[in-house]
Amino acid sequence: MRYRYHVEVGPDGVRCRAVDQETGQEGASLAADVLTALHEALVRAGGDPAGIRALEGVLDVRAVTQSDEGPQARHQAAMDAYLAAAPRTDQPDPREAIARATHELFAAGLITPTGGNISARDTDQPSRVWISPSQVYKGDLTPDDLVLIDLDGNPIGEQPYSPSSEFRVHTTIFKSRPELEAVVHTHAPYATLLAMTNTPFLPISSEAAYFRDIPVVPFIMPGTEELGFAVAEALGRSGVAVIMQNHGLVVAGSSVQRATDMTHVIEATCKKLIIMRQLGVDPPVLPPEVVMMLRRAGRMMA
Repeated sequence: MRYRYHVEVGPDGVRCRAVDQETGQEGASLAADVLTALHEALVRAGGDPAGIRALEGVLDVRAVTQSDEGPQARHQAAMDAYLAAAPRTDQPDPREAIARATHELFAAGLITPTGGNISARDTDQPSRVWISPSQVYKGDLTPDDLVLIDLDGNPIGEQPYSPSSEFRVHTTIFKSRPELEAVVHTHAPYATLLAMTNTPFLPISSEAAYFRDIPVVPFIMPGTEELGFAVAEALGRSGVAVIMQNHGLVVAGSSVQRATDMTHVIEATCKKLIIMRQLGVDPPVLPPEVVMMLRRAGRMMA
């Protein structure tokens, strides 16, 4: 028996109805753990679950719900099956998104005239990446200034400029995390200070609690392959942010805007933590049970 699951995600949560493909009759609702897995799949496939109109995937209900390997195996089976069938959602032109985010972060002082870079997968060919150019003033960057490269950093076709010298950080992350769509690297001053003063990143607000401890990579020469590998390894299979010692912040997400939003949240939190350190105040953190709940919700933010 095979069902087609009609999955809808809205502000009030996830709804799923199962229809038998042979009889057209609605079947029993999904078990809670499988529905949770489908929700996580939607987050990974679409980035913004509240904005997804409706996605459909075909699953073998027996393979998912009657596994004897436990909830974790059922979660993985549901996600694998759903992601195999899920369409790639419409994304804005990555060049326009990068230019817009660059201006936003430049105005906020997180990207300097020539420091910091942003990348995003090409909408049509995810194995290609649009990235900021090298040594170009970021204050008036345009979509036409962006450089198209492959995942080894080679420019594709005629390009107006050379790619950012930090392309290895971006491409190594994209290679190791195929679900990610964008990488934002900034010279965020307070995030950089946080690492330089060995100040831990703490859940002092609901937004800060979305993130786990943000790892710090020791200083490695910018632009090197070694730095790219170190950042990707620190990011791991589920992380979204890494601080590079004496250098800056790297944030990866399901879209350029998501990664930009998370950059702002992290930098604002780091600023609060640095100021509290200056004042000699021990940062008050949220209760552990609240942090656990918010971190689960934080998956949607990335």
